[in-house]
Amino acid sequence: MKIRKSSRVILLDEDNRILLFKIEDNTVFNPDKPINTAFWVTPGGSLEENESFEEAARREIWEETGIDQFELGEWIWTREQEMNWKGELLLSYERYYIANVKRSKINLDNLTKQEQDVYRAHKWWSLDEIDKSDDTFIPAGFVQLLLPILAGTLPSTPICIE
Repeated sequence: MKIRKSSRVILLDEDNRILLFKIEDNTVFNPDKPINTAFWVTPGGSLEENESFEEAARREIWEETGIDQFELGEWIWTREQEMNWKGELLLSYERYYIANVKRSKINLDNLTKQEQDVYRAHKWWSLDEIDKSDDTFIPAGFVQLLLPILAGTLPSTPICIE
């Protein structure tokens, strides 16, 4: 089975708000838990050839937000699952990093054509707003996963999440 490696970033502004993108793409889904609606995800994407996870995280933040001044922190979570990716079944392997940024203005000029096609919105969310929302957030249990992170307690080794 083909493996798709990607980096995702929990990007926090000075007010501890989390940047999320609203995506609508019915060609990418977990066959066991399909999502038939738009969903919110962290910035990130797949590694390019010979690129490290950290390099991909930095590149993806710049491409998806236009932000080039930020502090990339620890690798905090790992998520591994089978995915249908545009008609192909593959194993998705994701590393989530924490990052802090002072500037919260987003520039979408560097989104790829594929990203532009599925992008619906972006928002800096407070934890309370996420908790009270009826929207779909990925990964599952996002609020509970974020609680220790926003309290300043990072895991000593990356945690496997769903």
